[in-house]
Amino acid sequence: MGRVSSVILSILIALLVLFTVAGNHGLMELIHLSGEIAMLNSENRELESEIVDIQNKIYGVSNSDLVLEQRAREQLGLSKPGEIVYIFSQANSRTPENSTSSDEQSEVPPKE
Repeated sequence: MGRVSSVILSILIALLVLFTVAGNHGLMELIHLSGEIAMLNSENRELESEIVDIQNKIYGVSNSDLVLEQRAREQLGLSKPGEIVYIFSQANSRTPENSTSSDEQSEVPPKE
């Protein structure tokens, strides 16, 4: 009887160890979740940095006419009277019908 109980006890301990290491809520799952937490924390830091950058841009546009003017001029291709804007084409954006040499420049007349 003592031999049978020690075998049963050994099997139960082996099963307990197996479920502790490889079970649904075991050690392997804990290691996997720790890695996922680290990845999500890194992504969270990147998103927080992006939020701060966007908030700074919003603040600059909302509170500074110079920043608003600069952003509008960059995005819309606007210029001040008498100012010449040069637009340089990129080598990757060439198409056969509008291919130009990289030394050519496009001049946009000033808008009033």
